[in-house]
This record gives sequence, structure tokens and C-alpha cells, in this order.
Amino acid sequence: MDLTAIKPNLVVHAHSLETMPVPDDVHVGRVEAVDGDFLKLAMGTTEDAKFHWIPLSWIAEVKDSGVFLNKNVEEYLWGRLDEKPSSSSPASSLSH
Repeated sequence: MDLTAIKPNLVVHAHSLETMPVPDDVHVGRVEAVDGDFLKLAMGTTEDAKFHWIPLSWIAEVKDSGVFLNKNVEEYLWGRLDEKPSSSSPASSLSH
């Protein structure tokens, strides 16, 4: 993945759930920055207006229109980090 394509303020999208009467992709926040092996979402752009970190391995695609995750909304909400991850945290083993 080309990390240089990830720009501040890009919209981050997760897949919607089949039971949600909304489009296929749901806006879950905006990019603040790439932070090591994680994508930091900007404060004030998430549903609780706080910073969150998600592993770069969750990114399926980056387009001019946004960052698209390979997770659905529920997986995003349960798997995201609410605090800056330590440098030794493996991105593949995140859970709450």
C-alpha cells in the first residue's frame, strides 16, 4: 500500500451492516495522520468526537475520495483503539 496516498482530512469509510438502511460504506471519521503502523483518526470527526487509532492492515483501498476499510462498522467500533498504541503493539491482534 502506498502510504503517501493517505492524506490528512480524507474521509474513512467502513462497510455498513446488512441490517443498516444506509449506503454500502459508512463514514467513521477523517484521517489525522499515519502514526507508525496505525491510522490516527481526527478528534471531532468520529461519532464520539475523540481520537481513535486503527491498524493500517485494516485499509482495503485508498482513493481520492477516502480511505476504505476491510472492516464493517461493528468491527471498527469494537476493534479501534481509544489511546495511542505503544510501539510494540502488534497491529494484527487488536481487541477491546
